[in-house]
Amino acid sequence: MKKELIKIDGMHCAHCVLAVKNELEDNGITVAEIKLGEAVIEFDENKMDDSKLKDLISEAGYKLVNTEVV
Repeated sequence: MKKELIKIDGMHCAHCVLAVKNELEDNGITVAEIKLGEAVIEFDENKMDDSKLKDLISEAGYKLVNTEVV
């Protein structure tokens, strides 16, 4: 499992946080912590990469700015 801190642009409220959390969890990503603008996530690096992660965040209506291994 890979653990990353991701920075997300465009999140402004609790609804935004919930939308991102649901999109990630619906795609097999464990959300360890999430707040406005960032989340700590865990995922199987054999099934998910930064490109797919960027697409998921985009589908939720936001922009993935940066990822950092925790």
